[in-house]
Amino acid sequence: MSRRFLRLSVRVTVRWWVPLYIRGVIFISMITGREPDPVKVEYWVKKGMKTEVVED
Repeated sequence: MSRRFLRLSVRVTVRWWVPLYIRGVIFISMITGREPDPVKVEYWVKKGMKTEVVED
């Protein structure tokens, strides 16, 4: 039996507004001295990211 190897890569695409959103969350957190809600931050970051597995 011969072995076959499958090469896979993960491609992550980030929407243009995700870095701005994260900077805004950090900025507001620094001003107010409070921590952001991690569940809400995770929700919006996941909406702004697309991941796909592609075969090389």
